[in-house]
Amino acid sequence: MTLEQTWAKRLLVPIAILAAACIASIGIYFARTEQYKDWVSTPGIILDIETYRSKRSSSHRIYYSYSVDDMAYTGDSLYSGTHTDFSEGDETDVWYNPQNPSESSFHKPGPGLDPYAPFFIGIPLALGAFGFRRRRIRKQIDI
Repeated sequence: MTLEQTWAKRLLVPIAILAAACIASIGIYFARTEQYKDWVSTPGIILDIETYRSKRSSSHRIYYSYSVDDMAYTGDSLYSGTHTDFSEGDETDVWYNPQNPSESSFHKPGPGLDPYAPFFIGIPLALGAFGFRRRRIRKQIDI
């Protein structure tokens, strides 16, 4: 077995794992985009803001109200950031699902970080497969 063939075999499984993670990521991105494509905005009012702080960052739970077809709704969303440019009583846009107006979001919904999830599994698996293949190939070369 030549050195090039050894390297090709060594990289085959990790590359396949990363390719599968890429395909899954693209699928998740398009599924999430499709899920929120029909959501529309309406004026709302911020009712309350709860702030949670840690050593590195802070986040805010924002409670808001809005109305759709003369029906009042309330909702809440988690917002990450070190500071907010809004306060109680401020008007804001609220995004909601026209099929189910009680589903809402303080910010325009989108895929978020969901498409990155396959990489949290795929990269460690690819590295593990790379290391495992490396040990097996070394044993074959030493024999």
